[in-house]
Amino acid sequence: MSSSSGSKSLLRVSILGRATVEIPDSFTVEMDDDDQFVRFIPPDDRGAVLEAAVVVMPQADNPLTPPTCAQVVRTQARALGIELESFGDHQVMHRWSSRVEGDIAWRVDEWAIGGAETILMFLATTADQDDPPPSSRALLQAIPHALASLQFTEGAAKGKARQVAPTKPKRNRPRRNLECDILGPEEERWLEEALSTAGALAQRYLGVEPSSALEPAQLDEIADRWSDDSSADRAEVESLVKALGAALGEHLVQRLGMMWGVGRDAEGTVLVVIHPKGMNTHPVEAARERVEESCTGMLGLIAAMMEQRVQDADEQP
Repeated sequence: MSSSSGSKSLLRVSILGRATVEIPDSFTVEMDDDDQFVRFIPPDDRGAVLEAAVVVMPQADNPLTPPTCAQVVRTQARALGIELESFGDHQVMHRWSSRVEGDIAWRVDEWAIGGAETILMFLATTADQDDPPPSSRALLQAIPHALASLQFTEGAAKGKARQVAPTKPKRNRPRRNLECDILGPEEERWLEEALSTAGALAQRYLGVEPSSALEPAQLDEIADRWSDDSSADRAEVESLVKALGAALGEHLVQRLGMMWGVGRDAEGTVLVVIHPKGMNTHPVEAARERVEESCTGMLGLIAAMMEQRVQDADEQP
């Protein structure tokens, strides 16, 4: 940890060897016991805290051309209907939630920034009130600069650190305020047919007859082999997208305790998977991006991101 050349009041701090950011030198910097995340605590500590963690792209599972993590963040934002925000040269996915502990209301903001092999996650907890205490104000004032000052240092362990150019989204969509309900008979039939197609694709391309939900890595492999398949009886794109999306959603349901639902708004309906703590994702939209952009390994990384979010939520009191 060293002082920033631009200002004596700032420190440039390493985030688990994958990125660096600048934070005020008045903040306390702590590493958790298992080296899983870095914690930034503002002065006059009253509960406000900024935590930073990373998700690393599993390169060994991507023998072809893997997507950058910036593309994965863009896809996840599109699937959730979230418009990306700009901080410096980076496109950032931002969402927030709130919780109450005793007499204190807290706001929890989450930012995700993707590089080539790394997704950097920031989680800020601040007092949710009109006139927050100094610690929360200091943290909120420091975050924009921290995000703008981010520099990825991927590859540093291999002796070739590099700055990663951001990947900007092709289009932004406003957040969809969905009203979610349980699946009706029509959606149940759609899901059953799509999962049946996924099983047939697994038999064709992987030589397996799945007895439970397919793993995301298997779904990525199916997509890759489908892309290389020039047979006349190859599945149509839409059939593939629906099958991959249904299988990805079913994996999240069985592994993370999520449930299928149907979201409705003025734009129409969309199938979602929902966690009891309020998180949701649109697996069919994620699968569509995976197929249309030929992003090898993307479904596996999206599943890993969702698993990390659920784990973080479960650890919250």
